[in-house]
Formats: sequence, structure tokens, C-alpha cells
Amino acid sequence: MTDRLTPSPSPDLNRNRLPTLFEVLSRRTLAPVDLFSFYIFMRDQQRSVDYLDFWLDVSQHMSLCRHYVRELRRSVLVETPELEKAGSKRSSQVLDQFGDMNDPAGPSANLDENEKVKDQHLSAFLRQENGNAKHSPHSSLGSQQSGLRGSAERSGTNGGERPPRASFMSNLRDLTTDSNSPAHTVARADIRASAEKILYTFLLPGSEREIILPQGILHDITMAIEEEGRDDPEVFDAAKDYTFQAMERDAFPGFLRAKALGNLVPPSSFLRLCLGLVAIFGAFWAGFACIFLDKPKHIRCWGVRRYASEGGASSGGSNTAIYAAVAAAAGAGGYYYYSQTGRSKAPAAAEGGAPASTSEQHTVPASTPKSAAFTGGDQGFISLKLDSVEEINHNTKKFRFALPNPEDVSGLQIASALLTKYKGPEMEKPVIRPYTPTSDEDQKGFLDLLVKVYPNGPMSEHLHSMKPEQRLDMKGPIPKYPWTPNKHEHIALIAGGTGITPMYQLARGIFKNPADKTKVTLVFGNLTEEDILLKHEFQDLENEYPQRFRAFYVLDKPPKEWTQGSGHIDKTLLKTVLPEPKNENIKVFVCGPPGLYKAISGTKNSPSDQGELSGILKDLGYSKDQVYKF
Repeated sequence: MTDRLTPSPSPDLNRNRLPTLFEVLSRRTLAPVDLFSFYIFMRDQQRSVDYLDFWLDVSQHMSLCRHYVRELRRSVLVETPELEKAGSKRSSQVLDQFGDMNDPAGPSANLDENEKVKDQHLSAFLRQENGNAKHSPHSSLGSQQSGLRGSAERSGTNGGERPPRASFMSNLRDLTTDSNSPAHTVARADIRASAEKILYTFLLPGSEREIILPQGILHDITMAIEEEGRDDPEVFDAAKDYTFQAMERDAFPGFLRAKALGNLVPPSSFLRLCLGLVAIFGAFWAGFACIFLDKPKHIRCWGVRRYASEGGASSGGSNTAIYAAVAAAAGAGGYYYYSQTGRSKAPAAAEGGAPASTSEQHTVPASTPKSAAFTGGDQGFISLKLDSVEEINHNTKKFRFALPNPEDVSGLQIASALLTKYKGPEMEKPVIRPYTPTSDEDQKGFLDLLVKVYPNGPMSEHLHSMKPEQRLDMKGPIPKYPWTPNKHEHIALIAGGTGITPMYQLARGIFKNPADKTKVTLVFGNLTEEDILLKHEFQDLENEYPQRFRAFYVLDKPPKEWTQGSGHIDKTLLKTVLPEPKNENIKVFVCGPPGLYKAISGTKNSPSDQGELSGILKDLGYSKDQVYKF
């Protein structure tokens, strides 16, 4: 029995209008306004290709679900005897309500009522089947086997390489099969794996290709997949419509101007019209001059004086006019050509693109050294060997990782971090956590991570269990706040716990540069005196730069001989030691546990959204632009 894959729609060659975004995404258009051209436009000019990839992957997930139900319906027709079909809940009567499963998987606004109803029935059926999977004979042996195969395949994926995008490179025949169903090319576990892949690739904070969505949409999707165990296409409807509207509003008009209209905008159109009129006038003027001067036809046509049968000194002036007219026409044509090609190649950032994803904001600047271990971009995760482990206190260790080459530097800038990744044998998905190295950015051959272990913290517990010669996957650099010398006159660093590492990176970079005269004030809160990390390093800075660096420590459980602050970082202390908010060229940096964020500045909405300013800093009169949350 042959597979009935969804046919590719044929391009509409009789269209007398510009195509819509849905038609482009549905592959119903031809170059230069086809899907491939739009993909290149989103990647190279808008730098927002992750949004397009998300939309295509969700559409592929819908197609996968339709294919699964279509094959399930066929397998029921093949396996169920005629007498059992009428009374069986798994018979074709339950599945016939879906009708034709080849409808396009487009945004809700582009579907008619019949298509919407069928999609709703599809999602409802998958939810019901997922809920009854433990009691369904259909999922007893074959589904368990395929689920184990799917889990094995997912756990065996190389963490350093991104798997191929399903929407372009996957074939339904390559997916795991359900041995209980003849010609079943898609198993139930494949749908679950597809939904999880979309969540872990594009939606979770810190994911490899994170896109920015409203928190309500992101929360609903996460709860539906991780808590409720759903994998039906309806889970992604709101996010898919949101990204479609963003691309349609912000990116697609610029794409049409660049590809379909040659980027013709009113100013350039008017200028080209004027140049065209001047060229036409010059051509007519030269032609009439040749006629009135009784020039031969070959001169009137080509302006070549040496082939004239009649010549004389008196005709020199007319030749000059002819050559000037020809030069004017050539100049107008050349300007049109270069303006046309130049505009088509120019970035369309001014047109306003879709919001930049986290993976694109993390692009490494061009100044990255050639010997850098981490170059960002498409480099992916690289495996580093643990060289040594140093115990700092009862719950903190310093881990030194060797870079691939002894002459390599890390490639990090100020301020930036690294992503670490670990997937245990019992984990369904890898754990990804950001860390800021404490070693100098110019240090060759190794980098240091200062890590405090937290209860039930999978990454910190794994790191603390590591032994020298073992390896850990890392990726970077992940730029945070780009620093340039003397960017601010005075900065304040408010930190708690291991939130001190990005503060140390920033302070070390400032005082390492003799040209940077920025003043720095540190407020560091901890539980006990033993928990104060990097205290000796900060003391050295305070001794060497007493006029520019001051550190204030606050302990929740201070010893008897403690002379500095006790309790929590409060409004009184910050009002006393921080630069006043009325000073325009200041910046306050905050980093620490969630409780510190909530009390001092308010939390971030996402890695690229600082959120609203609240807490003590707002009460003291600081503005949102004066505060940065790591």
C-alpha cells in the first residue's frame, strides 16, 4: 500500500496581484517571491529566521498529526472486520469526521470554518487518544516499542549538532514506525517528540534558538506540554498566529519591496522619474540638433563623427552637444542600475523586522580574535575537558576547563557568558545553564567557572560530581551588556550569591584598562562570611584603586566581630552608597537569586526583555534606563 503524503500545492501562475505571506509560506509562488527567497531574506537582512523556522516547524507538526490520523484511519479499515466496525469506538466512524486531511496548515485567519472544525476535531482526537493511551490496545506493544525507539533516538542525538529541521529535511518515511499498524509511517511517540522538540528548541528560556513570545502564550504552551502531556497542534495555535502576524506586519512588506517591486519607494521613484525625463529631453535635443544641422543618418543614430561623409570645422560644436547628451543618458542609466542593485542588496532593517530572537542577539562581534575557542554564530556546543577542581567553601568549587588549543583565548567580551549543557542517562531533555567565567578574557589555554551547588540543581550537582579529564559541552559567547571604556561615569553593582561573577567580570575589565576612569560601587549580599566569593580579588581592587572602587558587604548571619551590614540589602544602605539617580550618566547592575531581583529591581520578563523596574531602586527614583538586570 503506497503512502499518501500531502501533495505540494502548485504555484498560481494566473495571479494578477502580489502574493500574500500565506501563499509564500505554502509554496504557491515562484521566484523571486518564493519561500526560499523569503527564508534568505529573513536570515540575511531581517536576522529573524528563527521565527520563520518556528512557524514552519509548527506547520510540519500539524502535517505530522494529520498524516498519523490518516494512516490510523486506513489501518482501522484494514484490520477491523466489517461486523466490528459498526460498534467499535476505534472504527473508521470515529475518524471519518476529519474528512480530507490534505488541507494546508496555515494560520487561523486563513482557514475557513470547515477547516477550523476539522483541525479542532483532530486536536480533540489526539488529546483523547493521549489520555486513553495507557488503556488502549493500539498502544500496548507496538506503541511502547516505538516509544522506546523514539526515546533512544532522542537520547542518542549528538548534543553538539543541531538536528535537521523537519520542515525542510525530514521525510515521514524516516520516522519510527508502529509495528502494529500496516503501512503506519508515523507513530504516536513521533508526534510527542515533535512537540517537545519545538518547545525545547524555540520556546524555553535559554534554548538554542529562543524566540520572544508574550508570557501568557509561552506559559500556556509550557503547561500544556510539560504538565498536561499534550502534543496536539492546537497547543501551538496562538504562538503560530502571533509569529505569522509579526512576519506579515514587520518583514513581509520589506520582502515584497526588495523582491517584487525592486525596493521602489516614493523618494527613489520620483528621483528616477526626474532622471528619466532629463535623459529623454537630452536625447530629443541631440536628435533635433543633428536634423537641423543636416547631419548624416549614421551620425544622427550613433554620433560617430569620423564616419561622416561631410565634415568641417563648423561641426565641432554640435559633436560636443551630441556627446554630452549621450553621456547624460548613459549616466542616468548607470545611476538607475546601481541604485536598483544597491537597494536590493541593502539590509532592510530600517523597514522594521520581526523581533530579534535570542540566538540572533547572541551573534559574536567581528572583533572576536581568530584564536578564540568560542566564536558563536553557528559554531554550536564544543566539548571542553575539565583540567582541575578547587574547593572554595562548603558549597562552591572553581572548575578549570582546558581550551581546545593552548594558545586559544576564550573569545568572551565584557560582559558576556557561556551556556553549559548536560544530559544525564535518565533525562528526557538536556539541562542548559548560563555561567560567567571568572578567568580573564585574555587568559590563554583555559577558563574558570565558579559554581555553587544548589539542592535539586541538575547542572550544579553534575558539575560538583565531575572529576578531572571528564568533559562538559559549552557554547558562547552570549553577550549581555556591551561595555566600552568610560561608557558611564559611575556604575553600581548589586549582587547576591553567585550573581557576583558577571559583576567581577565587568569590574575587572574596567580596572584592567588604563583608559577607563569609571567609578565602581559594589554591594554584595550573602548568608555568611564564608559565602563571600571573590572577596580577595575585590580587596585587591579596593587597595589599588581606593578613589574609584568601594565594596560594601551585607551578611544575613554575621559573626560577632562583623563591622559591615547585616540582614538584607535594604533601601537605607542603597540610598547611602549608590550614586544618586539625578546623575544622568550612571548605571546600576543587578544580579542574584530571584528574591534579590524582586526586592531590588523586579524580575526580567525574558533574556531580551528587562521588564518593568520595581522594588527599592524604583522607590529611590531610578529610571528603567538606569538599571540593567543580568
